[in-house]
Amino acid sequence: MPKKNFDVDLSEFALQLGKLRDATSIDNSEYEKIKTQYREASDLAMKAVEKAIDDADKDYIEFSKKIAEAIQTIKDAQKDIQKIIKAVEIAARVISVAGKVVAKGIKIV
Repeated sequence: MPKKNFDVDLSEFALQLGKLRDATSIDNSEYEKIKTQYREASDLAMKAVEKAIDDADKDYIEFSKKIAEAIQTIKDAQKDIQKIIKAVEIAARVISVAGKVVAKGIKIV
């Protein structure tokens, strides 16, 4: 169960970052960060599929606590583009923690 939730949450997070990227003007100072975060989240989501995730790990627990807030903040930012900076900061933290979780996972191929 936890692995499925991690995969699904990370994929949803990447999807929402993609939508935020699409809604953000390329002239916006945060556009490049959003584009980079979208790529990183998408790559991590693909890598996570091949990993067994330890749901007791402290980084996984931190990810679980932050992911819902990150997704909601991104959705809010799409409605109010001024919230982009906050969304970018939270997204950066989630990507960082997700990277740690995926790196600790055991390959299950």
